[in-house]
Amino acid sequence: MELTAKNYLDRVEDVRDLPTLPAIFTELAQMLSDTNSNVQDVENLMESDQSLTMRVLKVANSAYYRVSDRVTNIGDAVNYLGFEKLKKVALSSSILSVFKGPSADNFDVESFWKHGIGVAVASGAIAKYMGSKDHETAYVCGLVHDIGKIVNYMVDPEGFLKVVQFSLDKKVDLCSAERSNNYFRHDVLGYLVCKHWKLSKFILATVGHHHQEDSQARGIASESLNQVVDIVSIANQIAHDRKFGFSGHEKSPPPSPLLLERIGIPPVDLRRIIEMVEEEWKSAEGIIKVLSN
Repeated sequence: MELTAKNYLDRVEDVRDLPTLPAIFTELAQMLSDTNSNVQDVENLMESDQSLTMRVLKVANSAYYRVSDRVTNIGDAVNYLGFEKLKKVALSSSILSVFKGPSADNFDVESFWKHGIGVAVASGAIAKYMGSKDHETAYVCGLVHDIGKIVNYMVDPEGFLKVVQFSLDKKVDLCSAERSNNYFRHDVLGYLVCKHWKLSKFILATVGHHHQEDSQARGIASESLNQVVDIVSIANQIAHDRKFGFSGHEKSPPPSPLLLERIGIPPVDLRRIIEMVEEEWKSAEGIIKVLSN
């Protein structure tokens, strides 16, 4: 029997017992989308969350940055890490701290978030290449694009892991595995959960449509929203191809020529972007290791 809208709404109700995205993540995401926000605004917000401050300082004082003097406050962290890197560390840290859980043989939570951060890194790089003013928004959307998967795992680990194993055995992507097993689509569920959490329209559009390449079928009129969805879709495929983490399946198609043409990236430039992403990924991977310990 096909899943109904009520089935999805019932699952969203189950999410009420799970931790939500921390308020600091939502506020940071909104602030990064606001062109009027400045360094001091972000510093003040981060300093209001002691646990986040401690995690950011841990990264700043790690061997990956080799600072000569110990970093003891957010202001110094800005100087050592740079404002842009600091914001990304804060976003990644805030979400990694909440959505934890035991790992299984075929699904590792830390590796799942590695994939999310890999997609975020690639999304930001693509948006910058395009000269988009939404490159920080693209980073945030890339980070949480698969939130529906972790929700399925936390609400129904047995059912979710069965679908993951199906995708591995049959060598298909997770969307195909979900459909074949009449299981909750992570993009649909993720959209509903993010709507329940009152997240931004950019996050809603990306989470709900990152597997839909046909922009007409998305039903989104806004060009800027469609562009961010396109960026994250390509970034997701790059992250799978470069094996940045693991999000539940190994099979993923390459970016379609139609999608690349729509956002104006010729194949030769895509190769350059991938090289940039791989370089930035090395730094991101180091940060993940520090935050995970």
